[in-house]
This record gives sequence, structure tokens and C-alpha cells, in this order.
Amino acid sequence: MAISPIRILSITLLFAALLTGCGKDTTPPHIKMNGKNPDTTTVGSPYVDAGVVAFDNEDFDISDQVVRTGSVSTVTSGMST
Repeated sequence: MAISPIRILSITLLFAALLTGCGKDTTPPHIKMNGKNPDTTTVGSPYVDAGVVAFDNEDFDISDQVVRTGSVSTVTSGMST
């Protein structure tokens, strides 16, 4: 059984479309802080990070992939960055 030229063309176009979509994503994600910016807390109280919402044009909601680093000392008053 021979494969028709139309079917070969369809398969070729499908693979070309799939390979074109496999390029490197160069668009950075959009990241929005939850809560107030700047945020405040009371001296001596624990600081609770309100988190972020992050969206990527290819992977959509990537909020669960955001890695938090650093810490906030609430022992003394002042600014943390």
C-alpha cells in the first residue's frame, strides 16, 4: 500500500510546525508581587511573605516554580531589600 503525496505533505507540514515551536523561549515571565509593595511588619513579629504570581507566555502559570531566597530580620527596625 502506497502513501499518497497529500499524506506525505501533511506529515511533513506537521513535523515542520512542531519543530518550529521548539525554539528557545526568549520572552521573560511576568512576575507580580502579592500584597503591599513595599510591605511592612512589626518589630519582633514574624514576617510572612505574601508570595508572587508568575506567568510565562509558553508555560502559563509558573508561580509554583518561583524560588524564594534570603530572609527578613524583624529583630530591629529598618529596610530590607
